[in-house]
Amino acid sequence: MRSDGQMAVELADLLPKYPRLLIEGQPGAGKTTFLKLVAAMLGKDLLLESCPDGFSWRERYLGLKWEEKAKTPLFVRLSELAELLSSAIANTRSRNLLSATSSRPSNNKIASPRSNNPLQ
Repeated sequence: MRSDGQMAVELADLLPKYPRLLIEGQPGAGKTTFLKLVAAMLGKDLLLESCPDGFSWRERYLGLKWEEKAKTPLFVRLSELAELLSSAIANTRSRNLLSATSSRPSNNKIASPRSNNPLQ
């Protein structure tokens, strides 16, 4: 138990149990450092770099078996994701509007039912 009342959890106990994790925390809490550690250990195994303890890096530090296919860590800043999604939604709306307005007849003339002149 930590001083703030939260339970401390070991990384090697957490990763084998949960294939997907959402890591939240205050600035400076170690979220990015955690992700970099996971990526580094998986990378060392991928490059077949020998681990000093004789285990694989992922088994020694992450609790993951060498035989199991490792997941790839993905770092997403939620503020940047929100901005990207907003932009994508706006672009989709613009394309839909453009598509709707460009579905007029190809001659772009408006015909009046009272006249044969398309501009009256």
